[in-house]
Amino acid sequence: MKVAACSAIYKDFSLEQALDGIADSGYRFVEVAAMPGWCEHISPYQPETASALQCALTRTGLTLVAISAHCDFLEAEPRRKLMDTIALAQDLGCGLVITSPGAGGDERRDDRILALGELDACCARHRVGLALEPHGEYGSGALLCKLIEEAGTRHVSVNYDTANVIFFRGLDPLVDIRAAAERLSHVHFKDKRGPKGVWDFPPLGQGELDFGKIMNCLRVSGYDGCISVEIEFTPDAKHTCAELNAAVKSSLDHLNVLIDGRGLG
Repeated sequence: MKVAACSAIYKDFSLEQALDGIADSGYRFVEVAAMPGWCEHISPYQPETASALQCALTRTGLTLVAISAHCDFLEAEPRRKLMDTIALAQDLGCGLVITSPGAGGDERRDDRILALGELDACCARHRVGLALEPHGEYGSGALLCKLIEEAGTRHVSVNYDTANVIFFRGLDPLVDIRAAAERLSHVHFKDKRGPKGVWDFPPLGQGELDFGKIMNCLRVSGYDGCISVEIEFTPDAKHTCAELNAAVKSSLDHLNVLIDGRGLG
């Protein structure tokens, strides 16, 4: 399995600082953030960010495996930007863009399915996949799989997030991940402390999730794609870049013990 880290861990720091920290910690793969208002390390409307990313990837030796571009794609403007990000992914040689399933719930089902059809066609044009991450009313792998099936899309899959299913739905990821197994294209390994609704996502191994068991579920299901480390701490937490580097490295160290000691960064 490939193990990446999300550049959004370094949301208060530059792209270069993020990639340096990730590479120096021993990773070989990276998921880069393109999320306005949270962490926008690259943007389809700022060509210099794509150039900076390509230079930083070359310098650090990292490989781009996904772009995280969460937005409410039910609205026209965010959907247009998401489609432009899909086009940017193609330009960067990246095969996957990740987003949330949009705001609201069943009351917007028809709008959501229509928007997914438009995004699916965009993915087909650019030969890039789109992965939906558990969020909000669609905060489980099972619900996302049902949505994708109803939409009848060919290029939309699931980016499973081990902590989001607890935060949004209070679910056991060891159970829910099995329901999403056949549609997985990417997995966020994010640890968690506390029950539903508690925002506390520490470095891997410092929370309550058993990633050994989760990894075994993935192996049994036949998943051999990318695992991407995500750390969001608590809402008011402030960290230095050095502290983030330590958190990123300790998370990889924890995973490497679970991956038979083979050191797959």
